[in-house]
Amino acid sequence: MATEKIHSTLPVRPRPIQGEAVVGYLMRLAGVNGYNSIRQFGKIFGSFDGLCQALGLTTEERQVLFGPYPSFWGPSVLSNGLMAADFNHSQLRWCPLCLRESAHLLGSWLLKISCVCKRHATWLQEKCPDCGSFQRLDKVNFEICGCGASLAEIRAAGPVADSVYHLSQTVEASIIGNSAFSGFPPLSLPEWLKLISYLGQFTETCQPRKPGKIANMHQLDTASALLLQTSCLLDSWPENFHALLAAIQRQAESEAKTKTRIRDTFGTLYHVLYTDLSAPCFQFLRDEFERYLHEHWWGVVNKRHRAFKPETVAQHPRVTLKQAAKKAGVAPSTVRHFVRAEVIAGNLYTTMAAQKNGLRYCLSPRKNISAASFMCYARWKRYMKILRLLCGPRVNKWMLSRCSGYC
Repeated sequence: MATEKIHSTLPVRPRPIQGEAVVGYLMRLAGVNGYNSIRQFGKIFGSFDGLCQALGLTTEERQVLFGPYPSFWGPSVLSNGLMAADFNHSQLRWCPLCLRESAHLLGSWLLKISCVCKRHATWLQEKCPDCGSFQRLDKVNFEICGCGASLAEIRAAGPVADSVYHLSQTVEASIIGNSAFSGFPPLSLPEWLKLISYLGQFTETCQPRKPGKIANMHQLDTASALLLQTSCLLDSWPENFHALLAAIQRQAESEAKTKTRIRDTFGTLYHVLYTDLSAPCFQFLRDEFERYLHEHWWGVVNKRHRAFKPETVAQHPRVTLKQAAKKAGVAPSTVRHFVRAEVIAGNLYTTMAAQKNGLRYCLSPRKNISAASFMCYARWKRYMKILRLLCGPRVNKWMLSRCSGYC
């Protein structure tokens, strides 16, 4: 009796296609059986498992489907560590060229970050070109817009850049297993989604205040902007990443109050690198950030920076005046004198405590700090007095430059 009911309810039972979206399969199933909405399945069948059992789908056939099932059946149990929030539940994206070849929706198109057709290397569509309306996922005939236009016959969007295409390929390949973008460690699909959604928000002209909250990720414009920026940073690595860090640093230094803390200078990006993307698989981001600090951060890196690797702290080329004096075995006033005489390269900055006390601390390169350096300078200083009497005051500048070479 139950079998007869199923046959009368679903007389046509197409089989799933490899990589097809669960909701896309339900839309296709509803369409060929004359239903107006896939919500009617929720009233007939108590669960998605019940529907699959009624259709006689094997385990292998169910495994070719990808993505969550509709919410009227409750929360979906997803594989690969994915969550329902990673998918688009309202708006449809599609490739016209793919629909012409086979009228089914790929599950990868439902990922919020998915913007590119892997097969044709073109941008996906989300609007009807005739009426400009978004296509919703609760419809049955996903090939026809409400205005009557065929979504399969519209002109495909333009080709995407190679870097964007390769990144999209890598993300889609991670559905099966960990995949690696050229020169980077392999990541799982959830890790790729997390990397793109966080890193893609940072540009040289704009940094998000709350990077954990992204509005309108279900819209193609928002998702494509994240994908473009991430592909740009990863494609020319680490040059473009260093350019981003330099832009953020310049912006911070141009503010009224000069920020002397690394955490304050790099703001939300620092929090993203060491908190939101703190997993070991994203260590390559932190390594390159600390390498940038080694070359371009004018301040000190000390043991207070517990998030940094020990070698980053130990090898940073700048120290405080007090550290320099202690290492050379001389008084701090001596080091301060040499910096003012430009024998030792250094600069002045004001710490938060110094703003209250009126104190300033001088930074000096590690490689120049040694007792021998100061002895060398003292020796040249004695000769300078004699040569100034013989040759005039112009020898002073020449002697200091020579002394800097010896130090």
